[in-house]
Amino acid sequence: MKRIIFLRHAKSTHNETGLADFNRPLNGRGIEEALAAGAWLKQNKIKPQTLYSSLAIRCLHTSTIVMQVLKIKYDNLFAAGDLYETSKEHIIKTIKQTENKKYYTVMQS
Repeated sequence: MKRIIFLRHAKSTHNETGLADFNRPLNGRGIEEALAAGAWLKQNKIKPQTLYSSLAIRCLHTSTIVMQVLKIKYDNLFAAGDLYETSKEHIIKTIKQTENKKYYTVMQS
């Protein structure tokens, strides 16, 4: 059985003029939130085997911070352009097409 963890990206910056939504990085608070999310997962003994992330900068940054905290290898991260602003139906389809592993994390923007 697949267990899916939906993790929203951490707080990103909004004050950089001219920066497209897709390219917004995490701010200081966002980095702290990502570290806290990773610590919570670790404390609760939840270690995703595969992470799916939107290619949006804030999603990738959040994912890599969580992976560092949990000591997950980066080759377990699948960054997909089609997860950015996608439908729940597409996310469900993506999940259904994956192998059966214990935990997945989907990071979507």
